[in-house]
Amino acid sequence: MHEFALIQKYFTDFPGDDSLVEGIGDDAAVMRPPKDHFLVQSSDTLVSGVHFPDDAPAGDIAYKALMVNLSDIAAMGAKPLWFTLALTLPEVNEAWLRSFSEVLRDLSIQKGVVLVGGDTTSGSELALTITITGAVKEGEQVMRSGARLGDEVFVTGNIGDGALGLALWQERIKSVVDAEPCLERFYRPVARTELGLSLGPLVSAMIDCSDGLFADLGHILERSACGAEIMLSSIPVSESLQSIASDDQSRTAMLNGGDDYELIFCAPASAKDEILSLANIHDCPVTQIGEITEASGLRVINDDGHELNVFESGYRHFG
Repeated sequence: MHEFALIQKYFTDFPGDDSLVEGIGDDAAVMRPPKDHFLVQSSDTLVSGVHFPDDAPAGDIAYKALMVNLSDIAAMGAKPLWFTLALTLPEVNEAWLRSFSEVLRDLSIQKGVVLVGGDTTSGSELALTITITGAVKEGEQVMRSGARLGDEVFVTGNIGDGALGLALWQERIKSVVDAEPCLERFYRPVARTELGLSLGPLVSAMIDCSDGLFADLGHILERSACGAEIMLSSIPVSESLQSIASDDQSRTAMLNGGDDYELIFCAPASAKDEILSLANIHDCPVTQIGEITEASGLRVINDDGHELNVFESGYRHFG
């Protein structure tokens, strides 16, 4: 099967909307941006053996690839609109392509984001790049640089399950209480798109937890030129993570693990009640874990009031 037949068979039956003037089939897509909105764009590449196991099911790869991009848009307080897909295949496996495209199409419908184009090519390793575009009302975009002294620090959901799922797959951890949700979190993370959009006008800074709580909150602090203090016991974790016998492994998953794709955000204390109300509406737990401080750096405080030495700073490509 050549490139154009592959695209025609597996990627042209995705639904569009009124914003799409011209999609797949021309040299480039033509879209109509919403009036009085800024466009927000992000791109992520996933490579077999690096971001997902070589034997990962096609549907899980499609799901994760789109969700991690949706998570970036959520962290900007924006609404996802369109995406492109660049797919590198070592071979044409029609059963794989069918499963991949079906899951990608279903998830795009669920999240209201339209496939508008992309590219397919052959290569030695399976890899895919999704570029996603969203929109946010002018002046309501959420940047990493907006945290201010006295803001409270919040996270959505549980932290550490994505890293625990990866450790279980790699057999670095043999067993935990109820492993399945952790593996599900690693293979099929959930982007907080609806809540992120609602939080936009209320929060001062936001980021998604892809590289680890310590590293990602650190990005906010660096861009905002401030510090933070968080309580270790306040970080929400699952029963599965609590069941790990090793405190070091549990702490590493919480602080340095990544792959959770939850939101980390800062907001003034006056917004807390409204934030918790939105969390309830969107059925997404939100937990305050600390506050922004004048002193630079990120301090993690344990139950006895002492500061932990956190040396690692999350996942990084190229060491």
